[in-house]
Formats: sequence, structure tokens, C-alpha cells
Amino acid sequence: MVQLKSNTGEVIAGAITRSFGDCLLLDTLGVCEALPGQDIGRQILNKVEQVGKFRACLKCFLHSLDFQAMPFYKPQGYQV
Repeated sequence: MVQLKSNTGEVIAGAITRSFGDCLLLDTLGVCEALPGQDIGRQILNKVEQVGKFRACLKCFLHSLDFQAMPFYKPQGYQV
């Protein structure tokens, strides 16, 4: 699990990951809806990718049922 906390210690974003071999599986990524436009999603995704590198993962897989997720992930280099 990866978390991003506010200055007061409140969790404002988080992700649940697991790894299998050289693959990182991003199960869930969430950001507090009250904080739009602050680049928090990208910050938590960067932390997720750092975890993957630490675990020697070469690729990251994710799935989403949210059609709005694709415009977020594509600029970060993720492919459909």
C-alpha cells in the first residue's frame, strides 16, 4: 500500500499494489475528491512506480472500470 498524507496526517491519496515476478499490479488508486487539480494523482502514481522499481518490477499492469481514468494514465506512458 502506498499513501500520501496531508500536513495534518490525513490520508489524501492511496494505492494498493502487489507484485508477481517482474510485474507490478496496481489494484486501486484513489485521490480525495476535495483536492482536484493539485497533481496528487500523478504524485501517488510516481510513488507506486518507485515501489515497483524497488521490487525489481519491469512493468505495471492495471485495470479500471472508470472511463475517466484513461486520460489520466495515457500521458504517464500507460497503454491500453
